[in-house]
Amino acid sequence: MTGDRTFYESVKIYIHNMKQGNGKKSIYKVQALERALDIIDYFSFQNRELSMTDVVNRTGLNKTTAKRLMSNLTTRGYLQQGLQSKKYQLGMRLFELYRLS
Repeated sequence: MTGDRTFYESVKIYIHNMKQGNGKKSIYKVQALERALDIIDYFSFQNRELSMTDVVNRTGLNKTTAKRLMSNLTTRGYLQQGLQSKKYQLGMRLFELYRLS
């Protein structure tokens, strides 16, 4: 799980102990992470399967960016792609994380 630890440590670097000049904590957003989570958020009980076109239309991302993000999410198990339909659905990794909590 070294890859997972590196990812979470990277996210922590962006948000942990970041301070503005006035001493208040600020939140720094990681654009790629925001976009990937937006993609996951578009799945629902009513929208269990989404095509690449659906994701592009809903997120406003260009197709190349959406494809790269979805490829990464699929490789990590957060999404899975149907062999025949080519549509995406939530992957087992999300359920594994839920089960661990």
